[in-house]
Amino acid sequence: VASSLKKFSTSGKIKYFDNYGVNYDPNVKKVADGITVQTVIDAYLTAIGGREKLLSIKDKTTKLKGSMQGTDIVLTLMQKAPNKLYQEIDFGVGKQKTIFDGEKGKQEAMGQVQEITGDQLENLKLQNNMHLILDYEKYNVKAELSGKEDVDGSEAYKIVLTYPTGSKRTEFYDAMSGFKVREVSTTKTPQGEFTQKVDLKDYREVNGMKAPYKLIQSMGPQSLELDVISIEINTDLDDAIFEVD
Repeated sequence: VASSLKKFSTSGKIKYFDNYGVNYDPNVKKVADGITVQTVIDAYLTAIGGREKLLSIKDKTTKLKGSMQGTDIVLTLMQKAPNKLYQEIDFGVGKQKTIFDGEKGKQEAMGQVQEITGDQLENLKLQNNMHLILDYEKYNVKAELSGKEDVDGSEAYKIVLTYPTGSKRTEFYDAMSGFKVREVSTTKTPQGEFTQKVDLKDYREVNGMKAPYKLIQSMGPQSLELDVISIEINTDLDDAIFEVD
């Protein structure tokens, strides 16, 4: 029935309801008894090197490269515990920066500087917390296990995170390897809401931990494939890098 109805949908999507009129996703599969948010997270932590190894990371610098529509892109991501961030996207003819000192944030692009405020700022505090996954409850983040879905041919557990602002982020963890393989989030912009999907692939060992070396970002019809150039851990990054004022 769904395939026949699809041609009448302007968005090309079909909504599903059960016998009680409750909306559901037919792609989501039930999980086995005993599988919880915590067991999925524990499997992930074990896969990447362990809880104590993650806690030992005080700062991290990741450089990635890719191209979009013939333009080479270099992404530099610097993080310092607990949640400081310096992100620079270099696309040849210009740069775009996001800087967050743990309390205040700003974005720079094309000579313009814009302060980050409101829900975007509150979400930034949590999204860049290097150890958030170790204690969601401490930061008032609600984590729910929402079944299993297919991700690139493999079953993955689906965890939905709800931040105190009400914003949601969905993460998928491979049921066999334990690795996080996909992140889906919604970004609000002056042009409207956009859903961004990031696939995480090619995990490799770095300083006794595992990290993805390929990221595929998709937003609408656009897709950007990024390959990791280098990852440096605990290089004692200077706090001046993250200054906003």
